[in-house]
Amino acid sequence: MTPPHPVTQDQWLDQVTRRRTIARRLWYGYVRYPRRWAKQFIRFLLTTPGKMTTMVVLLSVIITSAGWSMSTMAAERRASFDTLINNTEPVNYVAQSLYANLSAADTAASSSFVLVGDASSQSRSDYARSYQRAGKAIAQAATGFNTGDPELALLENLSQKLPVYTGLVETAWANNQQGNPMGVAYMSEASTLMREDLLPAASQLNVLTGQNVDKQQKALTEPLWVPLTGLVVALIALLVGQIWLAGITNRRLNRGMLCASVLMVVATLWGGTANAITWRTGSLGYERAAAPLNALTDARVMAQQARTQEMLALVWRQSLEDSTNTFEAAAHSVEKTLAGFSGPTADAARIALGRWVDAHNHIIAALDAGDYERAQRLALQTNEESSYPKLDSTLATLIDATRGTMRSYINQGIAASTFVSTMVLMLSLLSVFCLWLGIRPRLQEYL
Repeated sequence: MTPPHPVTQDQWLDQVTRRRTIARRLWYGYVRYPRRWAKQFIRFLLTTPGKMTTMVVLLSVIITSAGWSMSTMAAERRASFDTLINNTEPVNYVAQSLYANLSAADTAASSSFVLVGDASSQSRSDYARSYQRAGKAIAQAATGFNTGDPELALLENLSQKLPVYTGLVETAWANNQQGNPMGVAYMSEASTLMREDLLPAASQLNVLTGQNVDKQQKALTEPLWVPLTGLVVALIALLVGQIWLAGITNRRLNRGMLCASVLMVVATLWGGTANAITWRTGSLGYERAAAPLNALTDARVMAQQARTQEMLALVWRQSLEDSTNTFEAAAHSVEKTLAGFSGPTADAARIALGRWVDAHNHIIAALDAGDYERAQRLALQTNEESSYPKLDSTLATLIDATRGTMRSYINQGIAASTFVSTMVLMLSLLSVFCLWLGIRPRLQEYL
């Protein structure tokens, strides 16, 4: 008979325990242990170190969220500024140029039909230059729109009808050189096509592109209230946290949290100042540049159309009484627009306008008296540099200068928002780092 084995201390290791069922494993793995850990975690949070840790975590989330929000929205605003300065505004300027050059081409074509000698040759050169610029403007503007845009449909209409207009003008000139009176009818038909089809389409294109610029400018001048509010909330939370920490530790303000507060003050001031500058430059840009630019373009086109009617009256050898209202409206529009400008260019435009008005009245008197030869001589005088051409060139100069002013305001907004995205995010992350660096010594006191 084999003697029994002696009992040892490690004998319990040889005992085979019963395997847990699947249900018990799930209970321990997914319910009991997590519940025990949760209770331990809650007990830790109720301690002073736990409260400190909770406060710092919450502050970190608030600061990071506020900084990320401002950074993201500032980056989107900068991208919108780039779109405005590189796409929307240039397309609007091209539309304005198209509008003005179409009208200028019509004026030059009518003038060359009436004037003789060098004046007629100069008018033909002006017509060719304006026509070429208009064609180039159509091609440039087409690149700024997508399929289905109403602006693109207007450009397609213009590109189809502009060759028809030029064909009528060339036919009118050819008949006029041969002494064929049909040239007058062709010129009138060309001018009618311009005034009833081409110019309204160009005007609508100018209005639509101008509205796009205005819409983007106004959107970009709106302050970023949501991220700015987030930065202010982060500052308030930091202040409350410092007061609570000072009270619970019976110490002065924590240096790390104080540094974090200073960084967030800088971030808030940076973002707020950039928003203020953007709002200010946007408001001034619309008041001093965008609105006057549209008024100048409209006034110039009205003057060009008044000049065209003046020349067509000489073509038909008829009285200008029927077009008096158009001329007076154009002169009033130019005068009213120039009232908002000062300087030598605006003064020169006023002088040229006055001379043109005087000459126009003399032309009316000559035509009413049946003295066509005198009316033609007066028209030749108004084609000199001191009268209508001077007015048109000074208005063009003012348009370019005003556009430059508007772009300078946009560039100021771009400059103000250049580093906002990067700097606010960096300052926010540094603030979080200082926050944890400052709370570390307080937590170590409980180890």
